Parts: sequence; structure tokens; C-alpha cells
Amino acid sequence: MKVLLIAPQPPPYGGMALQAGQLAALLRGDGVDVDVFASNFELPRILAPLARVSGVRTVVRALLVWVELWRRITRSTVVHVFAASWLYFFVVVYPAVVVSRARGARVVINYRGGEAGAFFRRYYVPNNATLTLAGDFDPDAARALVEKYFGPIPSGPPVVRTLPPPVSLRAETRIALEAKVQQPQVFIDFPTARGLSKGDHEMDLLALVLAGGKASRLYRRLVYELQIAQSVSANQQSQLLQSVFEISASPLGGHTLDEVVKVIDEELEALRTKPVEEAELERVKNQLEFEQLRSLEPALGRAERLQAYNLQAGDPGYLARDLAMYRALDAAALRAAANQYLRKDGRVVVTVTPNPDAPIMGRIKAPSP
Repeated sequence: MKVLLIAPQPPPYGGMALQAGQLAALLRGDGVDVDVFASNFELPRILAPLARVSGVRTVVRALLVWVELWRRITRSTVVHVFAASWLYFFVVVYPAVVVSRARGARVVINYRGGEAGAFFRRYYVPNNATLTLAGDFDPDAARALVEKYFGPIPSGPPVVRTLPPPVSLRAETRIALEAKVQQPQVFIDFPTARGLSKGDHEMDLLALVLAGGKASRLYRRLVYELQIAQSVSANQQSQLLQSVFEISASPLGGHTLDEVVKVIDEELEALRTKPVEEAELERVKNQLEFEQLRSLEPALGRAERLQAYNLQAGDPGYLARDLAMYRALDAAALRAAANQYLRKDGRVVVTVTPNPDAPIMGRIKAPSP
């Protein structure tokens, strides 16, 4: 078993940091493989000026948290996150829960905070929750049980949500990390449209065009033709408030991250300047619809989809409309989305190079003398 422990690290020597250190030591003493992600990490040197800008600092840190968690959680079976109220909850805890579920890892939320009671009274109330039942059961009997166990819980005050303005980067940001890993890796992330809004469906299809199987553009060039990469992926991480489009790749031995990024940039430029051919567009539409429908085979998949549609669209039966929106897209729509979101001046590029002396959790790479 491998545990990813997410918590602040000293300095400062606060309560969560000290308790996280004790927990890590105890787990390692029992022979558990523990990886520690410092939630209070310093911004890279190139981004240090932003640390003095209120609001911007938080947005940049939040993006880096998503990127790093997506990379780290893939190697963990359990994620133990030390949680606190308010902003920390949404910048660190929420991404940890979402990415863990996407990566198939179990999550333990170690919640601590002086305002926990007020937080739960405000948000953990029946009028701010949806209960989904899936499986082979008698609806009347199930409804009776729901009324018995959940009916007495009092409702809370109305929860009013306002959508924040979308994140828009004005320049490319590059972050060079080194870590005790086997293979170098690059992550290229673009802030994109929130889930189910205009642009979200286009980005899903563009992800398949770029890296949706062996017939995709990046796989064909990087892995099959040029043979400079051992893997490449692209996905639209659709979220309620702000989504992220990520491309990741790992070069083959003897080749560099710069070589891989150069080819990725060439393919992104092709998407921005040339429309996707009709046959290619039809292929990725069919691929996406097949994957969407296949994910509904297990009861849990159907329950999660009903829940997600209810939360994001206010309609648990949104599937038919969702699929229709994909089918309605044309090459011009994908090209427009690529020009709007997949810009070189609107992304964060994170490179990770192996260094046996670096911590496994990684650190900012020192500039060459």
C-alpha cells in the first residue's frame, strides 16, 4: 500500500504540520510507503512576484495543486489529506478528493478547523445535497428508508452560489521540478471553460483528436512515427467552476522533454490554423459517445452520472442533451476553441526530471550555473 499524505510542512511548525509529520513517521515505522505533498509549497522562483499579489497568488497556487495532485495520486492507493475550513478546503482538499476519485484512490479527510461547526451547518444540509440510489431495490421500500433516516435532518439556510470570473493567463509560465522518479515527464495545462458550458464539449473532442488512442495525432507522431516518447495523454478535466485541459508526455531514453514539447506545439498550432477533417471529427465523436455509454454499464457509473448532471445542470436526465451537444459540434467550433484556450501564452508548463538525490515529492530545480 502507498499513502499520499497531503498537509502543510514546517516551517511554520503548526499543529497540522507536526501531526502530519508524526503520522508519516508512524506509518513508515509500520512499513507503509508514504509520499508527502506539502500543501504550503513555495511558488517557483519565476512566480515569486505573484506571491505578493492577493487573489492572483491563490489562483496560481490552486492550478499548481491540481497539476501536482494529478501526477502524484496516480501512484497512491490511499490519499490522506489534512483538511481545514474555508479557502484551504477549496484550494487543497476539494482537488484532492476529485483527483483521488478520478485516479481510483481511496480518500481519508482528516478535518480540523476552529470553524468546522459553522462550515458544516452551512453546507452539509439537506437543501444542499443530493442522494442517489442505484441498484436492484424496491423504490417504495427505499423511499421509506430514506424518509426514516434522512427525513428528520433539519434544512439549513439557502446556499447562494456565485460563479467567479474565469481564470485567464496572460503569459506562459514554466516550472522546472526534479524528483526521485524514473522517467522525465512534462505537463502542459490550460485553464478552460467550466463543465457543461460553451467550450467544454469542444475540449473533450480536442483531447481525443490529440491523444485519444493510437490513431490520434500526438500518439501517431510522438510514439509511432518519431519514436521519441513512450507515452502521451490529453484530457479535459471538467469542473463546476473552472476546468483544466492537460497534455502530459514522457520521452523515450535518449530524447528530451524539449523535443517532445516542440512536437506538441506543432500539433497545437495545426489545430489552431487548420480545421479538423470530417472523418477525424466523426471518429472522435463516435469514440466519445461509445466511452460515455460504456461508463453507464455499472450501477455506480449511472449513479455518478445522475449525480453529476443534477449538480452541474440541475437535471439528472441531461445525458441525451449532453450527447446531442457533442454531435452538433463541427470543425469550425473545435478550431475556435483551440484558438481560445490552447494558446501558448495561456498555459503552465511543468517539467519533471529525474534526480536520485531529490525528494520523491519533488522540488524546484535549481538554475544551471
